[in-house]
Amino acid sequence: MKPKYELVIQRSNGKKAKAYFLAAAGLPQKSRKLQGLRKFANITLKRGYTVGRSLYDWHQRKAKTKGKGSKASIYLLAESGARISYWNLNAWPSKYQGPSFSGKGNDVAVEELQLRGEGIERGDLD
Repeated sequence: MKPKYELVIQRSNGKKAKAYFLAAAGLPQKSRKLQGLRKFANITLKRGYTVGRSLYDWHQRKAKTKGKGSKASIYLLAESGARISYWNLNAWPSKYQGPSFSGKGNDVAVEELQLRGEGIERGDLD
C-alpha cells in the first residue's frame, strides 16, 4: 500500500524528520476561527513498522524535556505521491506505540504516533 500522509517535523537542530503513514485521525477538515478557547483532538498517525528511528527518538527527547513543541506539517498525498493538502501545527508527541510482539497469526507490525497540537492551520496546495 502506498502511504497517504507525510509528516515533516522541524527539529531544534535545524534538521527535518520525515515519516509516511497509511492512516491519520483527528485532523480538522475545515478551518474556521472561533472566539475564545479552542481545543483540538489528538492526532493519531499509523503506519507499518519501519527500521527508521527518527519518530521514536523525537518522542523520547520531547518526553524528557519540557518546553515548546516542534513545528510539524502533515501532508495528504495523492496516489502519485504529490502533496495535495497540509496541516501545520506546533506538535508534541503524547504517545508512541511500537508493534505488538505476538507470534500468533500473521498480522502486520504497526507503529502508532499520537500528537498533541496547537495552532492548527489547514491549507490546500494547487
